[in-house]
Amino acid sequence: MKWITIKSGAKIAAILLIAMGAMCCGKAPVWVETGDKNCSTSSWSQAGLKEAQRIAEDAGATAFILLTDGKTVASWGDLTTPTSLHSAVKAILSTLVAMNLGEGPKQIPLHATLEELDIDDVPPLSDEQRQIRVIDLLRSVSGVTRDAASEVPNMRREKRRHLGDGAPPGTTWAYNNWDYNVLITILQMRNETSLGDLFLTHLASPLGMQDIGPDTVTLVYDWPPPGGYSHPHVNIVLSARDMARFGQLHLDHGNWNGQQLLPEDWTTRIRTDYERTTTESHAAGAHSYLWWLPMGETVRAAGVPEGTYYASGLAGQKIVIFPEWDSVLVLKTDTRNFDAGLELFARERSIDPRAPDTMDAYLREIATAECGPINERTGWCAMVPFVHIGEFAEIVNALIAARADTDGIHR
Repeated sequence: MKWITIKSGAKIAAILLIAMGAMCCGKAPVWVETGDKNCSTSSWSQAGLKEAQRIAEDAGATAFILLTDGKTVASWGDLTTPTSLHSAVKAILSTLVAMNLGEGPKQIPLHATLEELDIDDVPPLSDEQRQIRVIDLLRSVSGVTRDAASEVPNMRREKRRHLGDGAPPGTTWAYNNWDYNVLITILQMRNETSLGDLFLTHLASPLGMQDIGPDTVTLVYDWPPPGGYSHPHVNIVLSARDMARFGQLHLDHGNWNGQQLLPEDWTTRIRTDYERTTTESHAAGAHSYLWWLPMGETVRAAGVPEGTYYASGLAGQKIVIFPEWDSVLVLKTDTRNFDAGLELFARERSIDPRAPDTMDAYLREIATAECGPINERTGWCAMVPFVHIGEFAEIVNALIAARADTDGIHR
């Protein structure tokens, strides 16, 4: 596996020196350490919040943060160690594109085509595929079925289930790493710099992220084997408290300390311009500009507030924006033992860990809760904390109850 690491050491020192001393219960977002006193609020039942945290801990979450009105009202676990966001990184990618939209020489026109941007692939794209627009990539409707970096076999099967042999640009949604990886190429080509530098200058520095290092951003060009893709996948490692900063930026409609970092209508786009979809891990939902939206009668009946949207990654990485509650939820699991768990899983079954279907089987067993509660796991199961989609729903339901407990109605 070849990892190309984007390092921006000269800028990192400056970022780490950004002031971190906001008062605990000030209006600006704050990031408490484990054991610090959280801010009290009348918006939440404290007993209800403890129940939500208990469910998260039992499921295997390694960090939990809830912000309301820019204040940390609940926090638990390791808030400071950067670990992989996995697919939740796509929300960051979408945000970086939004920050660079425009018609200038280093900006990205939202409706520009790949042909106009001089973007191609190996083998070359068809004439129809060269008419794919930036907005089609952001809305996951390129219609392209090509394999892409960092796709496991099940992702490829799901993509082709939606698209068949391919679909005209702008017509058919599919969760598609090819779309997202091409956006990385566009960002780097238009800005004439690395994605790592873009992340540092556009997000980490203005948001005062605290746990940034030389390996925060890596680009992956050739996974899985046999490798060799024109457009890279990105991996970003962040701490829970830096994830919370990113969530707060979106809750505040892209405004950070009086500076408008995102187009003013961007978060409205996310909440209103969506594609309905059903995937194995996000049933009865919608997808919009690389964020997920809980949709349908079931989630509405449960009390999920209107306008909620979230970033989601492997094993339970979540950044949930609740505009109606003026709140941000961060859930995190530490997957640094993921590869070791896969190797042990394969040894226990006498199968090849590099075989295409081994990864699918591994993910399926963890994600369907066959490993059981975190405190009962042994062997390979114990190596990888994993909050599956049902447990995430339980955590959200507990928050709904905690909100309702404060005045007897859902707010």
